[in-house]
Amino acid sequence: MRNVEKAFVVRHGARYAFSGDRRKTVLHDVNLEVRRGELIGLLGPNGVGKTTLLKMMATLTLPDAGTIEVEGIDIKKDPLLARSRIGFCGSDDRSFYFRLTARENLRFFGALAGLQGRRLQRRIEETLDEVSLRDAIDRRFGEFSSGMRQRMTVARALLGDPDVLFFDEPTRAVDPLHADEIRRMIRNDLVENRGKTVVLATNVLEEAWSICDRVAVVSNGTIVAVAPPNELASGHRFASVDATPIELFKAITACG
Repeated sequence: MRNVEKAFVVRHGARYAFSGDRRKTVLHDVNLEVRRGELIGLLGPNGVGKTTLLKMMATLTLPDAGTIEVEGIDIKKDPLLARSRIGFCGSDDRSFYFRLTARENLRFFGALAGLQGRRLQRRIEETLDEVSLRDAIDRRFGEFSSGMRQRMTVARALLGDPDVLFFDEPTRAVDPLHADEIRRMIRNDLVENRGKTVVLATNVLEEAWSICDRVAVVSNGTIVAVAPPNELASGHRFASVDATPIELFKAITACG
């Protein structure tokens, strides 16, 4: 990402009917390079633009200015080719079909990704096994708990076995046991064993510290620091290493 900017139109209510629309800049001058085979975290509180950053990287929305390349592919010039290398795990479950089973949902999304036949069926079973949903393969999605639905979004992202994966708060609404399983799966299986490149957006300091190679701090609409977790914790601009997790999180995300 080089010099990336993004703004959204803000429409006023009835009492501003004659003032017209205005644009609110959400992100400005964002620069970030993610190394192949790296797990990098986007750390920041809610509302600072982490999800917007991920969606731009995943070609779901385009930047207003600047360039984004995925494995050398410019997402503006060739979004379909870039998308073929990407898996995106969002935090919105409304894109699933609530009357269909887990198997049927993944069969549909797998077909959209170009998978078919035995390979598709194998990938459905493998991904559901990875997120501990194999026993629920023929249950309707509408019957799933919020944590199970979140794990389904992880399974969908893994379905096409992409080289680059984007995770937007993958452990949100997930119980501690399965959250730990998801973190270990991302760190050990995807990154260390299979060499995937992963970008993880989170507002949980312990999550970023425990599994990320580097952490990019998002503050005031841009990335203000990128470093391994221990360097961020011991840097003179941040809290001391003896600070509590809450104090450290406040110090790090308030910089810039």
